[in-house]
Amino acid sequence: MSAPATTSAMPFTEATRQLIRSHTHNLEYEIDSLLDEERKVLAYTTARLATAQYPAATRVIIRDLCIGDAVACDVDGIEKKLSVDADIAPSLIAMLHRLPTGDSSAWERHLDTIELDVVAALDFSDQYPFQQVQDRIVAYIEEKTGRTVRRVEITSDLWDNGYFYDDTVAVDYADGDSDEILIADMSEFSGELRHEVGDPGPSTVVTIVRTNTGISIR
Repeated sequence: MSAPATTSAMPFTEATRQLIRSHTHNLEYEIDSLLDEERKVLAYTTARLATAQYPAATRVIIRDLCIGDAVACDVDGIEKKLSVDADIAPSLIAMLHRLPTGDSSAWERHLDTIELDVVAALDFSDQYPFQQVQDRIVAYIEEKTGRTVRRVEITSDLWDNGYFYDDTVAVDYADGDSDEILIADMSEFSGELRHEVGDPGPSTVVTIVRTNTGISIR
């Protein structure tokens, strides 16, 4: 009579388990970053809708998660019905249902009542698609260094779970100097870079150049 087959409660090797932990941690970070970006984009969009329809608006209130009953409200509490464009409504509804309780990127949720701080939301004008990713990267570097950027080169970096945009970029300044700059929040730009130039690979070089006609990316 043969011995019963042995079983294991953990079918993965230690190396594979480490890869799973690393990959899921990175995925969670990317998901959190994308959700935060979505909240900011829709916060700015909603704030612009509110101030276009009611210039005195300081808050938007959405009760029972129903954007059909959304109102713009001024500092005195006077409310006016807010009309939301049909192209924007589905994304806004989906985001509102995912919104956690408490404060999130100018949004504040208590049960099924959500308020938007219009003044705070208007600060998110630097989000894509309101400002292109190449403009945002140049602005980030110029704010950090206090110098005028002429050219930026972004390469790729290989991690355990694939290629990502390297957070250290090569910068040429308008005065002829060059340097390497760390973009600590490269994850904030990664989704937009993928949208503009594709996923990073083993020989990726993204070039951002300032010319007389603007800032280009290729």
